Amino acid sequence: MNENEFRKRLSEALGEPPSLAGPVLSRPDAQAPRAYPRTMALLAGGLAILLVLVLVASRIALHPTGTVLPAAPPSGNKAVAADSFPCALPAVAITESGNPGQNGVIHSDAGFVNIPGGSFQVDPTANVSGMPSTFAGGPTLYSPTLKRWLPVGARDIAPDGRSYAYVTLLPAGATYSDFTSAELHVYDVDAKADHKVWS
Repeated sequence: MNENEFRKRLSEALGEPPSLAGPVLSRPDAQAPRAYPRTMALLAGGLAILLVLVLVASRIALHPTGTVLPAAPPSGNKAVAADSFPCALPAVAITESGNPGQNGVIHSDAGFVNIPGGSFQVDPTANVSGMPSTFAGGPTLYSPTLKRWLPVGARDIAPDGRSYAYVTLLPAGATYSDFTSAELHVYDVDAKADHKVWS
C-alpha cells in the first residue's frame, strides 16, 4: 500500500474534516471600554492614600510629648525628700551633650519622679562613693529597704535588699577584654562589710 492509497482509505473511513473558520482581518474596536485598567488605577490610588493616612496617624500617635531635661542641672533646684511626694518613683535621668561626630559627655542625675505631677527632683543624697561595684559610676538603683541609692542593678541585690553582689576583675584595673581572673563579692550595706565568696 502506498501513501496515496492510505490517504484515500483514511479519508473514506473518517470523512472530510470540518472546515476551519476564516481568519479575522478586522481590528478590535478602539472605543471598547477598558474597565480593568481603570479599576486597577483607582485601587492603587486608594491604597496609596490609605498608606499615607496610616503613616501620618502613627507618627502623630507615637510622637513623644515629654520634656527635655537641661544639660546641666539648674542651680535653683531644691532638694525634696522622697517621703514628701504623694508618690515618688525613683529614676535616673541620663543626659548627653556634645557636638555631632564627637564623643558626648554623659551626665546622670538620680532622683524621684512625682507621679501625679510628673516633675523630676534630683536627690542630693544619691551618693555611692565608698561603695564597691563592678563598674565605676554613679547611683543606679534605689533600695527602699535601705532608703538609699546603690551602684548596682536590680538583679545584683539580695532578696532582703540589704546586700548586693558585684564582680572584681583581676589584675586590678583590668577590663572585660584583658582580665585574667575574677572574684565575686557580696557587700553588706548596713555593716559596710565586703565578703569575697568566689575566686
